[in-house]
Amino acid sequence: MSIKKFLTLWHVFAFTYLVVFVLLIGFFPELEVFSFLTKKYGFIDIENWDFYYLIIISIITLLINNAFIWFVFKLLRKYKLKVTGI
Repeated sequence: MSIKKFLTLWHVFAFTYLVVFVLLIGFFPELEVFSFLTKKYGFIDIENWDFYYLIIISIITLLINNAFIWFVFKLLRKYKLKVTGI
């Protein structure tokens, strides 16, 4: 795989990470999730909440993006497009 193709794919995958991150924050707004969990479990420390919320959203986004990358490379190999050299 040439450097140009590699960099293009890298930017596409970075963009998909950003899109998935924004969509997850849109589907799970911080204040609504915080109020739901506060009602269900009681007091949640607000200083730790922001950290845990962003870490959990980031990890979920990373897992979804990794699955997307795996799926794309499976498709590329299935249709015999060159993806060797990475």
